[in-house]
Amino acid sequence: MTTQHTIKGRTLSDCHLSTHTGFVFALLAGSLLIGCEAFSPIPKQIITQHLNTTVETDAPEEPAPASAPAHYTLATGGVSSGVAQANSATTKQATGSYVPLVHTSNQRSGERIRARLVVTEDGNRAWQGWHDLQLGEDCSFQYDAQGTLRCFPKASTDRIYFADSGCSQAIAAANTDCGDSNAARYAYVKQATACGSGIAAYALGDAVELGGANYELDGSGACVPAAAGQTVRALGVALDPQTLVSAHYGAVDSTSRVESYGILADDGAVEVTGFVDSHLDTPCAWSDSDHPQCTPLAQPIAKFSDPERSQGLIAVEPSNCSAPAASMGAYYDLVSCSAQYFAAGESFNGDRIYGADGPESIGPQGSHAVSYRQLGAAVDPSTLARAQQVSDAATDSRLQPLFLTTEDGGVWFNHWYDTALDAPCSFQTDAHGDVRCLP
Repeated sequence: MTTQHTIKGRTLSDCHLSTHTGFVFALLAGSLLIGCEAFSPIPKQIITQHLNTTVETDAPEEPAPASAPAHYTLATGGVSSGVAQANSATTKQATGSYVPLVHTSNQRSGERIRARLVVTEDGNRAWQGWHDLQLGEDCSFQYDAQGTLRCFPKASTDRIYFADSGCSQAIAAANTDCGDSNAARYAYVKQATACGSGIAAYALGDAVELGGANYELDGSGACVPAAAGQTVRALGVALDPQTLVSAHYGAVDSTSRVESYGILADDGAVEVTGFVDSHLDTPCAWSDSDHPQCTPLAQPIAKFSDPERSQGLIAVEPSNCSAPAASMGAYYDLVSCSAQYFAAGESFNGDRIYGADGPESIGPQGSHAVSYRQLGAAVDPSTLARAQQVSDAATDSRLQPLFLTTEDGGVWFNHWYDTALDAPCSFQTDAHGDVRCLP
């Protein structure tokens, strides 16, 4: 997980700095909100000549407070299907490397798992997730109970009720039916795997009243009695994970220093989930600033090998199977919004470490799930990979896609920019139920 460190009211997000306390990548796409209920404008620069046709509209003299509503569509499969694709500059087709489905996305559809796209009145298209054509359901990639990554159909809830005090016999799920005909038809039951938490998906059955001898997991994970009399949904048949599209994590594109990394599905679908700095051999995330750089997802240095806390140690967590492990540590100064990065050095073989709370025992007799490395060489911040943020001037549409480009040929879609509001935006559902690009 990602830890927020606060000093004098500031957090790492205020400083555009990144920590890496698990194996987490920054996602590039905005999220659609589903439920019952400033930076300077970028100068227009032509970075590509589109192969797709764009419908342009005249901007009104008095722009609306938000962009026009958009609608959803499904992409056709594969890059050979003839659907709209980016040009060679954006996708580096000339080098024969990775080609995304549309130039305003870093993702690509497969034969069965298709991109779910928002389409604006200007013809812009934004990736919003996946759809399983065979099941007719939206899906997302998650680990099953055996630790295999698969595209599971969306679930209405993971709040589960059990028949036993050990919370091992799942029988019902929370009732989240809001009368929506498109509501999810499954519930997730979490199960431990070698890759952390996996899931089993169960079809939702009829609404029933929960009896008095049932249990649920509380916020701490303890199995506690559940309140009787509430309306729940009975769990039906478990979905056979073998019928779902499987996938694995791996390198997507390695034609520049900063390599994209993500989910590679067996049917050809690709979801870029993050980046790796190949020179530093560590995952990194692009900073949200006027001069983006791919800052290492480094562990905050909070443990030391000596009582005086002068010899820092880098914590190395076990892999969760989803991303390259962080191989660096950092001292973060949130007053000046700066960081000093260190490569991992030799393994620390001592049996005691020191932190703010005093000494701690490690090794076979300790409770730590991590190992420690001594500090290696310091990394000069000026050597970090840098990018330019540029817009696409091939269209005069109100919404402009913004891209990150590097001198060695790296190009990735970053986010959307509303020129009428002079602000970045992401596609969400507004208060009226319309999908718009909201700042």
